[in-house]
Amino acid sequence: MSDPAPASGDPEAAADRPLPADRPLSSDLRRAAPLAARGGLLVAVAAIVLGQLPPLLVNLLGGGLAVSTQVRMGWLYAAASNAVSIRIEGLSATAGELEPFGAATFRLALLTVTFVLGWLLLRAGAAAARTVSDSPVRRALAGALVAPSYAVPLGILALVVELRLTTGGGFLPDVTTFRAVPWQAFVLPFALAAGTGTVGGLLAGGEIRARAWEAFAGGWQAFAWALGLALVGLLAFAAIRPSGLEGYVDQLRSLGPRGAAVVVGHQVLLAPNHAVLTLVPAMGACDVLAGPVRTTDILCLDRQPTGENPLDTISDGLGDRAVPTQALPAAAKLFVLVPLVAVALGARRGAARASSNADAALRGVCAGVVFAGLVVIGVWTSTLTITTTASGDAATLALGAQPFVAGAYAAAWGVVVGGIAGWSWFAAKGSRPSPA
Repeated sequence: MSDPAPASGDPEAAADRPLPADRPLSSDLRRAAPLAARGGLLVAVAAIVLGQLPPLLVNLLGGGLAVSTQVRMGWLYAAASNAVSIRIEGLSATAGELEPFGAATFRLALLTVTFVLGWLLLRAGAAAARTVSDSPVRRALAGALVAPSYAVPLGILALVVELRLTTGGGFLPDVTTFRAVPWQAFVLPFALAAGTGTVGGLLAGGEIRARAWEAFAGGWQAFAWALGLALVGLLAFAAIRPSGLEGYVDQLRSLGPRGAAVVVGHQVLLAPNHAVLTLVPAMGACDVLAGPVRTTDILCLDRQPTGENPLDTISDGLGDRAVPTQALPAAAKLFVLVPLVAVALGARRGAARASSNADAALRGVCAGVVFAGLVVIGVWTSTLTITTTASGDAATLALGAQPFVAGAYAAAWGVVVGGIAGWSWFAAKGSRPSPA
């Protein structure tokens, strides 16, 4: 991840100049507001455009979606990329009128798009913060100003956009509607923009810029390395177990070229989700299936579900039966290298400008704490949550990991490995002979 300082040719760089320290806060915020509003609005447009890509791919492959259906479906992808829940409601035609058949709400963020939006919001917050006085608090507030203009358009769309499909009756309802949950479409994009904009503002300059940037950069680098290594490890693990890989390839072939392209495209969008849910067992915690009756560990470093079909696992979780598991091969223990290597590399980045062994260890720990925070957010957004409602009864199912349990394991890895790696890196650097 690159430092958000502007390039020399950036037209906004002219605003990055020393300002009087005694400028009123209101004056600073008024100065930053137009740029923040423009930045937030542009990222909101980017979110909507990126959401159109999956249904556009379906149409290009011969999906035959009407333009209005494609646009509405694209909006649902944009909402999901902000971790907004999608409500599905079935309606049955009775005596010429549509009556409620049942409803379900599901949430699963498309983290590939979420990461892109977060990076754009961070840049927008940094740009707005450079227009105010060199104060961490003021720059943080200026960066957070991107939130309203980002969240409001998405929230308004959630109020007015609905996808309605005629599903024919029989086993399915006569009509099925899909729409984003309106209050979440305001609150969650606002939280995403306010958080990343604040970080961008803090990193744009100010008294704490250097240490804050190094801690954030180290933690982010650890998180990115962890996801990348988890995906590589998952692919390698599949390669040494050819039966599973062959089954996956056979399934794609059975879908035909168009169906396979749609499945693979969605898996690319969900690749970071898979990486997060692989990272959790690698750190020593477990992915769980939390149903209305019980919570069961389903994927740990030593075991996995026995069922080949995920729908069977979900069905077990909705009932009162424990999900059957089986032992993983001993090679799965090698996944512990994922958090070990990732946190060590992140700590090295965080301690790059340390002045002593103790300072390097502290900076490594700070990077580890940032890593743990990112794990908590990543786990929460990666977890599939489904709530069904029928005849007034609601049942909730969550398939993923417990965010704060995973965060505690990540904090342990981050603090211990980060501190040791930071100290060791600085000690090794100090022991090297200086160039002649």
